[in-house]
Amino acid sequence: MKFDQDAFKSHIRLAMARCRLVHSKVLAASRAARSSIADLLNADRLDSARIKTRLVIRDDYLAEAVEQLECYLDDLLHGANIIVHSKTGHCIDETIRPAVAAVIYAQPRVEVPELALVRDDLVLKFGRDFCNVAVNNTDNVVDGRFCLKL
Repeated sequence: MKFDQDAFKSHIRLAMARCRLVHSKVLAASRAARSSIADLLNADRLDSARIKTRLVIRDDYLAEAVEQLECYLDDLLHGANIIVHSKTGHCIDETIRPAVAAVIYAQPRVEVPELALVRDDLVLKFGRDFCNVAVNNTDNVVDGRFCLKL
């Protein structure tokens, strides 16, 4: 199989649209949970309120991560020419390396099915070795703050 620039760009656009959808869904669930926390506190159910609060914090982290992921996808979309002109299986240009690594790292951790298509395109271009390094973050190629949010 060969790397196709047009398919790659369309996969990125699809993933960005799904990220926006997931982001709004997580924020809506977080808003609903916040109001239920207030009800739990009014009813003197502190343990349940603490648990819900942890879930809301987790959802806020996820929303931030998905928003950052969308920015990384946008970087890939604008850097598509750099990706196309780089040699297959060779070093990744340092300007797009963080975005490539973050997208590959996030794919199994975020419920965005279109990311699998983008990851497959990146694996075709840069090889399975870099993909394994990025998924496991063995060389700290992914931003630490981004990793913590996921």
